[in-house]
Amino acid sequence: MKSNHARIAKNTAYLYVRMTINLIIGLYTSRLSVNLLGDSAYGVYGAVMALAVLICFVPASVFTTADRFVSYGLGEGDKIRLKKTFSNVLFMYAFFSVLSILAALSAGIWFLNHKIVIPAALTVSAPYVFILCLMSFIFQVAGTPFSILINSHEKMDVIAAINIGENIIKLILLVLMAKTLHESAGLIVLYSSMLALISFLGMSAAMIYSYRNFEETSFVPCCDKKILVPMLRFYFSDFYNMAAANALGKGRELLQNIYFGPLANTAAVLAGQVNTGINGISSAILNALRPPLIKSYAARQSEETNFLIVFGSELTALLMLAILVPMLFEAEFVIKLWLGRVPLYVCVFLRLIIINALADNIFYTLWQSIIATGKIKQQSILEGSLSFLSLAAIWLGYIAGLPVWICYAIPLFKSFICCANMIFLAKRNIPGFDHIIFIKNCIGKTLLYSAAMSLPALFVFYSISVYMPDTCAYKNVIRFFAVCLTTSSAWLCIIAFYAFNKDIRAAVFNRVKSFLQKLRS
Repeated sequence: MKSNHARIAKNTAYLYVRMTINLIIGLYTSRLSVNLLGDSAYGVYGAVMALAVLICFVPASVFTTADRFVSYGLGEGDKIRLKKTFSNVLFMYAFFSVLSILAALSAGIWFLNHKIVIPAALTVSAPYVFILCLMSFIFQVAGTPFSILINSHEKMDVIAAINIGENIIKLILLVLMAKTLHESAGLIVLYSSMLALISFLGMSAAMIYSYRNFEETSFVPCCDKKILVPMLRFYFSDFYNMAAANALGKGRELLQNIYFGPLANTAAVLAGQVNTGINGISSAILNALRPPLIKSYAARQSEETNFLIVFGSELTALLMLAILVPMLFEAEFVIKLWLGRVPLYVCVFLRLIIINALADNIFYTLWQSIIATGKIKQQSILEGSLSFLSLAAIWLGYIAGLPVWICYAIPLFKSFICCANMIFLAKRNIPGFDHIIFIKNCIGKTLLYSAAMSLPALFVFYSISVYMPDTCAYKNVIRFFAVCLTTSSAWLCIIAFYAFNKDIRAAVFNRVKSFLQKLRS
């Protein structure tokens, strides 16, 4: 078990390196992209990509099924069955991808021409952008089974290298475009072509590595009923939820475009990219925990499974709050520092998105443990129904003239209900799961940590905003660093005296002490 925890720590470190580098590169490339294309064209690209993803979500929704069965197969240790499982995964991806492409080339083109709000200067370019977005998304989908295989083998350094490589190539190409090209309608086509090329390179890298290093990628006959039928049963149990989640996520972006125009899409894309960076902090530990969590359940190690559920949730809350709390107070400062200006809607979108992300992420390990059991139908029906209801409520709200940000406020209610149902399912299906311990260590502590960090930060933010004169040239900078210092101090106190249990705190202190001793020597 200790070696397993050491492997998790090593994989988390790799993913943190990836997250940090990708966050820095990603924020800079986003700024370059907006400045290169302009707000309207960037918003149009976001809306067209949302349409492509909405129509082609079917193969992408195979991800949960593929990840569960590949990781479960590794936990069982049956190599022959694992080969057949992976071949059936590839068959599912290929079959659903063909169906999605046919749907995109018919319904997608019609929706693009008749519903999406596109400035006149970009009308001619829009169909080409849609095709390129479709290609980009299909390349990502085609590489997903191989990325899942690499992740299930816990080769996080490889995943990190591929992702960083994609972002570096994107940065280089964007810099070249920014220096050699000027704003025009054709730029959005070139930009879309660049992203499709990067998706192709990422897919190729994952495929080549998998075929060279994992024997389960060798061809065996697919369509084995004993393997394919349980996979399809699991997939269709989760399909309703995935369809509804995709409809909510991409449908609201299309509604933003229809009712508020491309600038709302630009704000949504920018806020989503900042949120992706924040989520990267939690995804490092969550992606490292997911394979061992499913494997431990497959190996009937209930004590290890329950430890990973609680530990992962509490750690995720702490990691997210370290960034989330300062961001809630200083969103305008961060956005202006990043882009040089504050586009319309971005700050309010960002605040609501990251609150939703916190609720979703602290339940991630619990949801993965439920996925490991295979008993997800009830949660899928509940979450899917609430997603469709949320989308309907957003649509009605826009018709009634409500503000654009309701599209992120309404889903908060969905998250609360779905999280409560997850606890019920875990109690019923996971051996040894104690819902009281989970509620206390995950939900209760998250609320406590939030209050302990937010209240001092609120005092500092209010004091500087009110009592420091506006004539001070560095007022916003001083306030930003004061808020960050206050929240960081509270966060470190929580880590030192309250978070986790005594054994984990002692292990952390010993590692820090050992590191300091090495620095002195």
